[in-house]
Amino acid sequence: MSSLRRDPTVLWRRSGRRVVLLPAGCAEPIVLDGIGRLVWELLDEPTAREDLVDVLGEHFDESRDQVEVDLEPFLEELTGSGALTVGA
Repeated sequence: MSSLRRDPTVLWRRSGRRVVLLPAGCAEPIVLDGIGRLVWELLDEPTAREDLVDVLGEHFDESRDQVEVDLEPFLEELTGSGALTVGA
């Protein structure tokens, strides 16, 4: 089971209802609001992808399959930017 975690080198700050991230090497900040902000907050501790899907599905009353489809591109973007890391 793989776990997701915030990269500890990412500079970030809450700004009102948003979270602003600046991963190393990124020229532009990443701004998260709504569900993106919630995901960032849930990843305060390393979290299994499956557990994250379960929590979001329950929170939004959505099927596990739908949450996975909606969540995957977002997680890929954050991982690709260096904001998240994936571990075993």
